[in-house]
Amino acid sequence: MLDIDHFKKVNNTHLQLVRDQVLQTAAQCLAECVRPIDTLAH
Repeated sequence: MLDIDHFKKVNNTHLQLVRDQVLQTAAQCLAECVRPIDTLAH
């Protein structure tokens, strides 16, 4: 399980596009750190 620090503030103060970009960037970073056989899910 993962928690993005202060994401609630981002979620409450920014538009959907910004929230999506934050989540996509976090997902890309995670994908670079896990094994190919691991699964990332939301």
